[in-house]
Amino acid sequence: MKIVKFSAIWCPECLIMRPRWKKIQADFPEQEIEDIDADAYPEKKKAYGVDHIPTIIFYDRAGAEIERVKTLMEIEEIAVKINNYQDK
Repeated sequence: MKIVKFSAIWCPECLIMRPRWKKIQADFPEQEIEDIDADAYPEKKKAYGVDHIPTIIFYDRAGAEIERVKTLMEIEEIAVKINNYQDK
C-alpha cells in the first residue's frame, strides 16, 4: 500500500496535518508515504488530478487508487485506513 499526500505551505489544514503525519510515520515506519508540495510540483498535481489541497490518496499494492480524501483527518482515521488497506 502507498499513500500520496498533497500539501502546500500556505494551506492552514496542511499545517494542522503536519504533526499528525509525523505521528503516523512514527507509528507505521514501514508505510510508504509520498509527500508532494503541490506548488513545487504542479506537474505531479496535474498528473494525479488533484484539485484540492490537502488531498490524500490511498493506493493498493497493485497501484490502483482505493480512496481519495480532500479534508483534514484525525490520526485515528488515518491509522484505521492504513490498517484496513494494508492487505490490499
